[in-house]
Amino acid sequence: PIRRAWRSSGMARRRLCGGRRGIMMAFLTMLQAMMAGGGGLDHEGLSKVIPCKRSSGVSCPCSSFVLGFGRFKGKNLEELPRSYVQWMAGSVSDKPDVIKAVNCFLGHVNEGEKGRTKNSYERKDSLNRSAVRVDVWREGQGNERLPLGGSPTKRDEEERREIKEKGDEAEWRCLDENSSKTTCKQSATFSLSLSDWSHRWGLDEQVASVFLKRGISSLFEWQVECINTSGILHGRNLVLSAPTSAGKTLVSDVLLLRNIARAMQTESTRAKAMLVLPYVSLAQEKTLSLKPMASALNIKVTGFYAGKGGPFAGTEPEIAVCTIEKANSLVNRLMEENRQDVLALVVVDEAHLISDEQRGFLLELLLAKILASTQAQVLCMSATISNPEDLASWLNASVYKTNFRPIDLAEYIFVNGNVLPANLLSDDKCNSIPFSLARRRVGPIFGMKDPDLVGALAFEAMKNGQSTLIFCSSKSATESCAKFLAGLFGQRENRRIAVRVSDEVAEKRLMILEELARCEGGLDPSLKATIPQGAAFHHAGLTLEERTILENGFRAGIILVLAATSTLAAGVNLPASRVILRSPHVGMETLDSMRYKQMSGRAGRTGLESMGESYLMIKSTQWALAKSVMLAPLPQLTSCLLSAGHGILRRMILEAVVHGLAPSLESLKTFMRKTLLFVQDKDMFKHLRGALDWLERKDFLSLKQPQVLDIDNSTCESVFVEATALGQATVSSGLAPEQGLQVYADLSIARKGLVLSDEAHLLFLLTPVYHGIQPSYKRYLDMVKDLPAEIQTIAQAVGVDEDLLAWSARQEAYGVLWPQGTVPPKYKDKMNVSSNTSNVLIRRVEILERFWVTLMLRDLILEAPIQDVCSRYKMSRGTVQTLQGLASTFSGQVSIFCSKLHWWQLQVLCSSFQERLEVGGQPDIISLARIPHVKNVRARALFNAGITSVEALAVAEDEQIVDALRCVMPFRLHGQTPEKVIKIERSIAKKVKQGAREHLQEVKQSFDPHVL
Repeated sequence: PIRRAWRSSGMARRRLCGGRRGIMMAFLTMLQAMMAGGGGLDHEGLSKVIPCKRSSGVSCPCSSFVLGFGRFKGKNLEELPRSYVQWMAGSVSDKPDVIKAVNCFLGHVNEGEKGRTKNSYERKDSLNRSAVRVDVWREGQGNERLPLGGSPTKRDEEERREIKEKGDEAEWRCLDENSSKTTCKQSATFSLSLSDWSHRWGLDEQVASVFLKRGISSLFEWQVECINTSGILHGRNLVLSAPTSAGKTLVSDVLLLRNIARAMQTESTRAKAMLVLPYVSLAQEKTLSLKPMASALNIKVTGFYAGKGGPFAGTEPEIAVCTIEKANSLVNRLMEENRQDVLALVVVDEAHLISDEQRGFLLELLLAKILASTQAQVLCMSATISNPEDLASWLNASVYKTNFRPIDLAEYIFVNGNVLPANLLSDDKCNSIPFSLARRRVGPIFGMKDPDLVGALAFEAMKNGQSTLIFCSSKSATESCAKFLAGLFGQRENRRIAVRVSDEVAEKRLMILEELARCEGGLDPSLKATIPQGAAFHHAGLTLEERTILENGFRAGIILVLAATSTLAAGVNLPASRVILRSPHVGMETLDSMRYKQMSGRAGRTGLESMGESYLMIKSTQWALAKSVMLAPLPQLTSCLLSAGHGILRRMILEAVVHGLAPSLESLKTFMRKTLLFVQDKDMFKHLRGALDWLERKDFLSLKQPQVLDIDNSTCESVFVEATALGQATVSSGLAPEQGLQVYADLSIARKGLVLSDEAHLLFLLTPVYHGIQPSYKRYLDMVKDLPAEIQTIAQAVGVDEDLLAWSARQEAYGVLWPQGTVPPKYKDKMNVSSNTSNVLIRRVEILERFWVTLMLRDLILEAPIQDVCSRYKMSRGTVQTLQGLASTFSGQVSIFCSKLHWWQLQVLCSSFQERLEVGGQPDIISLARIPHVKNVRARALFNAGITSVEALAVAEDEQIVDALRCVMPFRLHGQTPEKVIKIERSIAKKVKQGAREHLQEVKQSFDPHVL
């Protein structure tokens, strides 16, 4: 016993105490627990199990479980954090008594046994059930809940042993899918093994093995309950509300693969599914993660985002991972071809964006068309839906809501170095900062160099090897924060605060710098200064490739501190040990509760830690502001169809008519009942008359028998609606009616006098109407003066007003651009003639801004280096890349617009620019530039070296590729040895060749879908 006690006290001696007294205390505690008998030691020997009797007289091993040492000394299981109890159960390998006690206790907690008080550390309603909740029972044992807990491996082994002994096979019997309570029958052990359930759900064993490689071997209880009891296995729609990192993605993956696999088994034509995500980064990440699982079932996965995609045709099994805009275009295409029945499932992640004023209407319109024209099943998921019942009523869906988090979240307020628990905000009597109740105080370890102590707060986590996300209010603030922290962490004069970095980590940070240096535009000087110290920044000003590299480095623990804007919380799945919100503001706005929960929800890394920490930094005068941010309820999810006047409603009506969903006014009203707006506003039809009048007046629609038009009465049954050629072209191209009018006007003028002496005129027609870029007018004026004569002729042809440009440059020099009430002298008289003439000035300003973007796009397709373009137009690389993607998409829309109007000459000219804008180059390098790891600059280098096609690149020698790329790609960085440079060169050459071969394979599959 003495030897066992000494070994068991090892962890306590190392972690929990120090010095001779600590060692002796740990040893004596272990020895006392060993000699006490009747119980047995748990993990590290820190606690003991004392068997006792329950009041009913039945022996219960969890009735008394007392910790003998450590932070929770003297506490029983009911007083411990739930994650700590789960960890205890999972860390014991040879103490079955402890496993039995802990699992028994967790079973009682799940059962909600009377007489037991709730755990003070327990998450509130950690497994909160919704309207589709289920009671799991054992036949012959009343309503006693099943004991859950322990590590997945240990629990699975115990389950197999008991099932083998009792010969009892687990079985679920779901009764009525429409009932709010489903009774299920199962064996004496409730399995959470993913392999077991994937088999029952009809998934291949290879899929379970892919999950296992990703570290997922077991399910959470709520996931099993949701899938088995919500009706989604029987085709019912579902609204799923669960916190960030709770495991919603696993539910959608299972449903996607199961539905397509079942369609393949039954040879059904409904073998396609769509996964709709809000951001390109999420779509890109999901496409890569879903492909290995889907390939095990011979299911194709295609990404539709940022110019990527392909034909969504045929009947072969396919999952389309797309952004909201791409998803709407795909559904429109299917409806035009009358193929919408091929959709079996539509999954919408981040469904709360229906309330977004910029893009929410498009998501609502997408779902309304799916509900009205298909039999597809719909799954909507979100972590921040406060009224899922409205969404469920609209979609005719069940609701499953849980507050479960795999790890606890501790929320704090940080003010002047004091760490206060967030629950103090809920005290109505506490109207000022209660510094006396601070949990702890963070000292100024960096002195006056760190006035708000953000460096000290990040350093606490960094010295323990933990990651920290710092959310800042603006892009410039993220860069400043990263450089500030790197300066603090890089101090060498004070050894007390120096962070030891292993040679391996230092080498990996240099590898990140090398990857960034090979990105288009080269290595950012700020990142070059911050990454060696373990800090970096992340915002939309970086390119997609740069952000991906930084995200991967942060996930791998190479970058420990990442300063980011609020968009990262919604657009990237990037958890961290500690989250710091440096201000309760985002830009000039106060942080709302939804964005706060998205940011704080990133705290905690599942499987690596038992708790995540979130800190909101405030000033001493912002206590009330902290209350409004952290305690405010989530905003209600509302429809945005009327948020911008009647403009969005017009688009919905036009699309319904063009796709044949509303041939008459009565059917139009029926379609409008398929919207969320109808659920929340039954009086929405009062807006219908004005929207129809506008569409008819602008020649998008024509009404037959309009004299009997009466929206409120049944006479609208005899009123038929037809779309004109302009209306059909607008919908087919994916443009809004207002955009369609402007594109139609520009193209009509161009048909009469298109200037082809330079590409600028065509590029102007293909420049997005709404781009959000405001030029630097002083620089703009200087550029226009120096333009060649043919481009100046084009500027005059499209309507660039040089007088207005000069006036804007002067106003910009004064520091106030477009002050309120100020009008250029040229337009003052016109403004007084008619109240409508203000549109003339607005239109002229739009043309000015649009032509500025046109000049930037012209430089890109002429293969100007991106760093030169950024410098010339005062834009970040990320902004240029975003504009390039928008222009490529818009050019495709304009091309479709022309084809629907039978303007074939313009259609041919416009379509030739789509790929050029996508890659940013001339026509001769387009095929090479689309290969992964190549792009335009390297494509030109390969072309000049004689490698002029993808086929030639796929069979080229490594040395030939290296020689071609050496002049445009920095192989030698940070003084590597010649041997390492040669290794890097060969590695890049192999990647380029492999990318060429994969590209050829994708092209071949697009022509022959049966090619594996």
